[in-house]
Amino acid sequence: MPAARAPAWTCVGSCRRSFHSGCKAPMPSRHVASAPLCSECGTSQHSCQQCGDPSALGRPLIKCSMRQCGRHYHLVCGTSGDSVAMVQCIRCPVGYHARCRPVSAVRHLSKKFIVCPRHDSR
Repeated sequence: MPAARAPAWTCVGSCRRSFHSGCKAPMPSRHVASAPLCSECGTSQHSCQQCGDPSALGRPLIKCSMRQCGRHYHLVCGTSGDSVAMVQCIRCPVGYHARCRPVSAVRHLSKKFIVCPRHDSR
């Protein structure tokens, strides 16, 4: 079965991400199948959703402050470096300064999240 058609599962850990079963299996554990954990949540070793690197000494990860979001970021990856508000695509790691985003091609979901031109099919 192609990965795109494989059944999906959702991690019950802090990341709350969903995966195709053919792409990533839940972490083998003592947990019941109805409460699957991904390997990152199972080991508490998350990766930055912006740059993809894991937490490191001097570069800790923080969980997104939005309650329904389970993404983790390095503090430096979540800021623009010049105190200007940033917006993040929910489907990929691209981010823009709020004032620099391509307004005509972006769908706004909240103050911090958008669907960028790569994914917006209106």
